[in-house]
Amino acid sequence: MIRKGTKVLIELADGSDVVPSGGALLHDPTGKWWPSRSCLIGPFDKRPADAKSPPPKEAAQYLGRSYSIRAGSVALPPREIDQWEKIGEVETIYYERHGTKARGRFRHQFNRGLSVFIKGKGRVVLYQHGRWYRLELPRTAILDDRGFVWP
Repeated sequence: MIRKGTKVLIELADGSDVVPSGGALLHDPTGKWWPSRSCLIGPFDKRPADAKSPPPKEAAQYLGRSYSIRAGSVALPPREIDQWEKIGEVETIYYERHGTKARGRFRHQFNRGLSVFIKGKGRVVLYQHGRWYRLELPRTAILDDRGFVWP
């Protein structure tokens, strides 16, 4: 999994805001540990880098090849969506991105811009399970080394 950001703020379609306390925005582009069209926001423990295993290539692509990537650990919440409480539809996400490739504060408004005319709208829903939040994206969502691309 890749820590794609910190200091997350989520604006819901109903006008309310959700600010997960101290959470990291995590994404698994491979789908091995967590569904690839779902992002987690929650507790993430940083620890010194493990020299025995190099970071995944997706992490280097996202954070920058010259960035010193550190390993971390996380106790994943339940994968089954029926164990999560639905909070609402998401309109915008704000997060701080680390690394050397595109460091800074980012805002992504879902279902905005030219891609809506090309690909249509995609529903993004926020769920909660204890201290964890889960951002569920549509099956055709695009997340890559640029961040959230579509919807």
